Amino acid sequence: MMNLAREQLRPRRGVFATAAEKKEKKGLTTVDIALAGIANVAFGVLNTAWAYPWVFLNASFGIVGAALLQPFNIGPNLVAYIVRKPGIFTLSGLVMGFANMLSGDPNGINCIYWGLCAGLCGEIAFAILGYKKERMFAVIALACVLQIFGTNLTTYFIYGWSETPMGLFIAGALIGILANWVQSGLLAIWVAKALAKTGLLKRFSIGQGV
Repeated sequence: MMNLAREQLRPRRGVFATAAEKKEKKGLTTVDIALAGIANVAFGVLNTAWAYPWVFLNASFGIVGAALLQPFNIGPNLVAYIVRKPGIFTLSGLVMGFANMLSGDPNGINCIYWGLCAGLCGEIAFAILGYKKERMFAVIALACVLQIFGTNLTTYFIYGWSETPMGLFIAGALIGILANWVQSGLLAIWVAKALAKTGLLKRFSIGQGV
């Protein structure tokens, strides 16, 4: 009986360790920030290459043409799927936007707004659905929907979409959501899972099966 009492009074280190680990996971680590920086600089530069066909599609076919090409948010979506922490979407979007602008994107400073908007929309998706592994597919899907609505707000005025009939504008938004989901959402998830299988993401929860 005495041994049982001692065992019950003994601190449960496993419980305290788990709580500490959870607390640590709330903030971005140096590794998280480095991943966001490297990945989104790369995708920001790629966005500059994709911007030229997007400008052509927009000039030729308006919002519907522009909606067909939406690979621009893969960077923030990919990193957020891997890291799963508050702030990672916003950081990724800002880095991507600046890299996009500085690498010569014809849209100039608008790239920063689009990147920030993509990040903030992702944070909203996180806030609604949470950060658990089993919800990440839905988080990225919701982020893709919100990203189109958010980025279209500025594009609506900058590129003359304000003169587009409402029916056509809605059609373009729906096409954009589908394109963003396939090109920036599903592709980001596929890349993240592929990288996890190689063992390169062992420092992150996705690489540990958590």
